[in-house]
Amino acid sequence: MTACERVVEIELPEYKPRITMYCYYHPEDYYVGARLVQSLAIDSTAFPEGISNGTVLIYENGQFFEEFENPDGNSSNYRYRNLSPATPGNTYTITAQAEGFPDVSASQIMPYPPAATLDQFINNSSIIVNDKHQDIFKITLEDDPDTDNYYEFRIFTREKEDAPYGNWKGRNLRSLHSQVITGRKILYLKDDSFNGETYQAELLSNTRDTTNLQIRILISAITRDKYLFFQSLQAYQEASNNPFAEPVIIHTNVENGQGIFSMENETEIIVE
Repeated sequence: MTACERVVEIELPEYKPRITMYCYYHPEDYYVGARLVQSLAIDSTAFPEGISNGTVLIYENGQFFEEFENPDGNSSNYRYRNLSPATPGNTYTITAQAEGFPDVSASQIMPYPPAATLDQFINNSSIIVNDKHQDIFKITLEDDPDTDNYYEFRIFTREKEDAPYGNWKGRNLRSLHSQVITGRKILYLKDDSFNGETYQAELLSNTRDTTNLQIRILISAITRDKYLFFQSLQAYQEASNNPFAEPVIIHTNVENGQGIFSMENETEIIVE
């Protein structure tokens, strides 16, 4: 085998950091949080620095809604108490500004809770994955034909004797459906193949003795941007340390900066 090498030096332009903003809105959160950090140049090996002198605001249909506070004073984490949950169908815009950086913003429409029901739960089924029997959760979705819809699935368990205050523990999930994206204890689904129709999703998890367990199923309607963000993040992780993989660009919906602002609404199913 032979090989040749040619070193090409590329002069990179001067890089000016921008605000990277992360905010995930969930209506059940007691506090809504946002985080601001500085973006880094492509050749940087530094750890991103937080931005503590920022101002973060959120607007509802163009009208001021809430201001995020920085409770620590010198932290990059901002929050506000969620006393007035976001209204499904309304548009929310989050803005952030800090001295020395261009202002950034991002907008989302608050989704409606998905129409979802649990049709069947099969404990210790005949399906085997990685030498382990699987529990099967068959969930029916009634998809809205008027919009593109994106779904997120999570399943938790806790001991019945710990209810109602015990901690829920997330279960690892998988699916045999090719259109389902697998994250860490989360599954994502887009309605490309069933737009406006009834769809049955089958979620799999390593079987457990559920005699003394409560099961909590969360089916969330998420925004397109959250779906694309985690899709690109999954591709980035799969391409890590692979010299033959194509470069992956992480999805962002923050104008004039980087990061992600997303909103979601959920339907909860409890299995005793």
